Amino acid sequence: MEIRLQEFSNIYKTHRSYLVNLDKIISCSGNAQGYQLSLENYTNTVPVSRSKLKAFNMLFENS
Repeated sequence: MEIRLQEFSNIYKTHRSYLVNLDKIISCSGNAQGYQLSLENYTNTVPVSRSKLKAFNMLFENS
């Protein structure tokens, strides 16, 4: 699935098991240990791993 979605710049792998549409993020909370994302139409939170924080911040700020 990840390979098929690579062409879409708004899809990002935040953690081993999570692909997220950056346009659907409602809020982002956390610290240097990792973030928790709240998404539209999804009741659970989605983690952002520590190794992905820097790249996620760059993408999230530009989306």
